Amino acid sequence: MPGHAVSSRSSLVTRWPALRARCRSTAQTCGRSATGAPLSASSKTSARRSRTWRPSAIRPSRLAAAGARLAGSSIDALPGLDAGQLWHPPCALSVLSILDDSLKTSGGHLPMLQSITRGDSMNIAVTSASAHAAQRRRLITALALAVLHPGIAADQGFPARPLRIVVGGATGTVDDAHARKIGDRLAASLGQPVIVENRPGASGILAAEAVANAKPDGYTLLLANVPMLSINPAVYRKLPYDAQRSFAPVSGLVRGTPLLLVSRALPVRTVAELVALARARPGKLSYGSPGVGSVLHLAMKQLEQLHGLQLLHIPYRSGADAVNDLIGGRTEVQVNWAAVAQPHVHAGRLRALAVVGGVARKPALPDVPTAAELGMPAFDATAWSGFVAPAGTPPGVVARLNREIVAAVRAQDYLDWLTLLGGEPIAGTPAEFAHLIEAEFERWGKVVQAAGVTVE
Repeated sequence: MPGHAVSSRSSLVTRWPALRARCRSTAQTCGRSATGAPLSASSKTSARRSRTWRPSAIRPSRLAAAGARLAGSSIDALPGLDAGQLWHPPCALSVLSILDDSLKTSGGHLPMLQSITRGDSMNIAVTSASAHAAQRRRLITALALAVLHPGIAADQGFPARPLRIVVGGATGTVDDAHARKIGDRLAASLGQPVIVENRPGASGILAAEAVANAKPDGYTLLLANVPMLSINPAVYRKLPYDAQRSFAPVSGLVRGTPLLLVSRALPVRTVAELVALARARPGKLSYGSPGVGSVLHLAMKQLEQLHGLQLLHIPYRSGADAVNDLIGGRTEVQVNWAAVAQPHVHAGRLRALAVVGGVARKPALPDVPTAAELGMPAFDATAWSGFVAPAGTPPGVVARLNREIVAAVRAQDYLDWLTLLGGEPIAGTPAEFAHLIEAEFERWGKVVQAAGVTVE
């Protein structure tokens, strides 16, 4: 119906300035300017408190419903709308609302998508054509995805060159081993080499900064962990990246709980005996950790706070260095990862007193109780790692990487290896990983504040 198309187009053009204003407002609500640029520090604080609209909150049913509104007649372009704005669901739904008002379905005809191009503006061209119900459903879904997630088809031809995984630990560390095992599987499934790049030091800040500043094309991934995204923002007064805005979550990888360990030379076999000895010798018992503000350092601060203890902290360059001095008797106690400590516990070189976090004992150490079993649920240093890409990476590329990473994590040989390390797989959707990151950001922020740990 040509007349209807002209009328719809005219109505849309007339109302377009108001729509752009609505997009500008809703984009700012999501914490970005109308051009997609980050807001000021004060605006960030306000945006962080607003949880109403998140890309992960859009369900497939809502996508389909929104797409149904697009079943109207011809429009040629929506000028001047930055594609980045449409990543914000309120802005996208504003677009759909105006289209719903402006475009009406012709009787017995379905507008068929001819082209969607993305750049500085989003162009949609449709024409009337007969179609049966299955075609209609497919069109509605595709159109809704295109509008709500511009760049959804950007994974076509990806990857065309090698990828890299940046790790915040040195070669031979647990994170490095995870990255190499997953990287090998990704190389096989994606058909491109995957290079592991180690950038150790500064609690993962160097690695996180490198990925935050990388091109958002999916070719650079960060094996992120609790210090990088949850602890560093609370410990360091200034960071060269924004833990909540600089990255696009791809998939969780693994979750683990460390062990409370003592030297064999220390005459204690339970947490209660350790607490009694530490109270009798305030400031005398020493513990090592991989550095100020690390998960293992904060775990020991939790133990001190829970029981009113005074222990001497000795920072090391790595958890492996710290455990070596514990074995040698140069320190008396520490919290360290099961992957590092289990072999020494089995060999009788160290004594494990508790699993620090979770509700389940470790299968490899069935006689070691959890802290929760001992009446200390707040003594919890559960940590995790997972993959993130630079913010702005096309959703289609993120989705492709997510599929391949999840498949790699679910491979039986990787799961068997993970069990030996005492870890638990947490691979899932980007939305699930984003939710975990947000929750952990708040949890560890409280732990750091209670411990009073800061680094200039």
